[in-house]
Amino acid sequence: MPVFVLEKTTKRPTKPKKAAPNLARKSKKLSDLKDLKYSQFVALYDLWKNYFKSCYGGKDPERADDRLLKADYHGCLLLVATAVNPSQVGLRGIVVRESRNTFLIITPDDRLLTIPKKGTTFQFVLDGHLFTLFGDALGNTSAGRSQKKFKNCSTVPYLLS
Repeated sequence: MPVFVLEKTTKRPTKPKKAAPNLARKSKKLSDLKDLKYSQFVALYDLWKNYFKSCYGGKDPERADDRLLKADYHGCLLLVATAVNPSQVGLRGIVVRESRNTFLIITPDDRLLTIPKKGTTFQFVLDGHLFTLFGDALGNTSAGRSQKKFKNCSTVPYLLS
């Protein structure tokens, strides 16, 4: 007849716990960002204008293609045209950092604002042409958008001029 042992006789080894993340280093980065001034980014905006003209050829923005979706918007002077959060509509500033889901912009009064891409429409003017970017189509960073294959293609038009 078989014998069953109903008591637990062995102990399983436990995994060592991970150390807590170093928050002091992260907060130091945030404090470095608070010292930024809008005037420091005006030169970056001038460089970005030349870069963007070279992206679409500077000739006919009506014939803009996927190159504009793949463009880098660091240094672009963006205006929030529509947003899920109505208090963000009308905000404008130069793009300091772009992440997968947000733009970090600096406003003329030296405020750093994080604007989500999802549900937001951005506009900018270059050489008298108004460009509209749909944030839902900008779901990656510029490096992620520049890859040849897209994992997630949106049916929303992503660029109008």
